[in-house]
Amino acid sequence: MSCPHVSGVAALLKSVHRDWSPAMIKSALMTTAYSYDRDGKALVDERNFNVSNAFDMGAGHVDPEKAVDPGLVYDLTVDDYLAFLCGSNYSSEGIKVIAKRQVNCSGTQTRHLWDLNYPAISVLFDASATSKIEAVVVRREVTYVSDGASTYTVKITNPNGAIVTVDKGKMVFTKKGQKQSYTVRILPGKVEVPRGRHASEFGHLTWTDGKHRVSSPVVVTWNFILISVLGGKRRLANLCNGSVISSSCLPPT
Repeated sequence: MSCPHVSGVAALLKSVHRDWSPAMIKSALMTTAYSYDRDGKALVDERNFNVSNAFDMGAGHVDPEKAVDPGLVYDLTVDDYLAFLCGSNYSSEGIKVIAKRQVNCSGTQTRHLWDLNYPAISVLFDASATSKIEAVVVRREVTYVSDGASTYTVKITNPNGAIVTVDKGKMVFTKKGQKQSYTVRILPGKVEVPRGRHASEFGHLTWTDGKHRVSSPVVVTWNFILISVLGGKRRLANLCNGSVISSSCLPPT
């Protein structure tokens, strides 16, 4: 029943904010969602009563009242989605089927998948690497959608085994519609993962001005990537390495 409920809330948000894009509506729903009950206890998975994580419930349970006034939103344009498809190594013909027009993936349109301006951050690291694993830098842009001026400060809950830092501790907004960017650096530690398996840890990145809480899930996954030999050269068998991921991109546990 989650689909009709969320669809209804999205329609309500559109009736209040007629100039909002679909991405802004989705952002408002995600960043204001809650993952704790009214007693302050973490929501649990009804299948096994373990504490739910982002793979179980996404960003959390929708809160329509807070979603109407989220404070900040992450917006996306058609070109952002096309750049994501280019970065996903879709062919020009494949993208044309989706976009209904020719798209050139050369030059500035090609970028890291994790830079899609989405209200969640998910990265994957190679747990089989013998050398030091390099940090990943993720870029995000927020749009201020409240009236008046406001100052937002950041709070980070690190996933176990990783350190997340932001290049700025606060953002000051003076008018509605103002945009600001920030970068997130995710430094993974060495995690022991069996061959062909993966391990995921979960955290949060939250911007708050005292009234609004704009929270994004942060998911870090270590995958023991299997190596195959193709044409005499070693190639990664798991093409999800280093990308924005979902649970469907991972090997079975």
